[in-house]
Amino acid sequence: MELTEFKTFLSSNYKKLKKLEEAAERIARHALEEAGIPILDVTHRLKDVPSAENKQRSKKYENPESEMTDLVGLRVIVYLESDVERTEKALRSCFEVDEKNCVDKRKKSVDQVGYRSLHLVCSLGGSRKDIPEYKDFFQNKFEIQIRTALEHTWAEIEHKQNYKGRNILPENLQRRLMILAGALELLDNEFSNIVSEAQTYGELVSESNISVLEDEISVTSAEALLADFAKRHDRRIEAVVPPKDRIIDELKNFGVNTNSELKSLLEETIDIIRNPNEHFSLFGTYRDAMMIKDLDRFLRDAYKGGFTFMRDEVDFLEGVCGYKNVPEKLAHFGADFDPVYWHEVTQVDYR
Repeated sequence: MELTEFKTFLSSNYKKLKKLEEAAERIARHALEEAGIPILDVTHRLKDVPSAENKQRSKKYENPESEMTDLVGLRVIVYLESDVERTEKALRSCFEVDEKNCVDKRKKSVDQVGYRSLHLVCSLGGSRKDIPEYKDFFQNKFEIQIRTALEHTWAEIEHKQNYKGRNILPENLQRRLMILAGALELLDNEFSNIVSEAQTYGELVSESNISVLEDEISVTSAEALLADFAKRHDRRIEAVVPPKDRIIDELKNFGVNTNSELKSLLEETIDIIRNPNEHFSLFGTYRDAMMIKDLDRFLRDAYKGGFTFMRDEVDFLEGVCGYKNVPEKLAHFGADFDPVYWHEVTQVDYR
């Protein structure tokens, strides 16, 4: 196709390609959310006209609509190297993949470092051809780049500084740039390894493995034990906004220092904790456990003004745990107390 024809093609197909860009981004985000993959960002773009024209001038595609596979592009940025394959699997499940045009730029020979990214060439696929909103562009190709945050940082700096290519920088600076690329690759791998080993450690704690029972408590072990107890008692765990380490300080001030002591605390109090019709949570469940075991000690040594007691907590402590005169006790220890119920605070008046 001649360049003038290509310009006409771009102009006449802009709206269709824009719709493809928006649809691909929307479907990709949904697939990643369904797979539970944490992402830093999903960006999308329609190739700008000068870049498209330069590529057509260089490649001279006969049919750019099918051969120029990156007119529409998505970029998925994940946190960990181990999430790249999970992301690939999720995206392959919702798009039709053009295997011959996919490129895995993470695969390097032993003496190579530098740009790393996984490029999938996809289409919405024949399964969507009968859906009215997709019928005009279900066969059009688009490219998805999957990178880690560190790979993205490297690529952006290399691109913005125009350092791409062997002879751009003096040899000593080029060598330093390549060494940095290798270091980032090692960091990517190590981050993934730490996350994986933390998960394995949590499993050892849940299994009461003797090798970790006398370790000092951490958020990792506290979350693992909570997940194990939630599973055993068929309860859901509510998400907690960081910082999470404050609960570890409270537990240590209460006198719980090792994983075995933390597990014993839960085992001693779980029958009372699970009575209220509430989900488990990192702060709520462990605070309940400490208060059930010894309310005075919790208020004296661990509480430190960490939250405001509501009427719900007082009802729980008096009605379920059997403590007497809880409001007076709270006042004695200088604890914050608001004598209303949570539903009264959170109730929204739409009138």
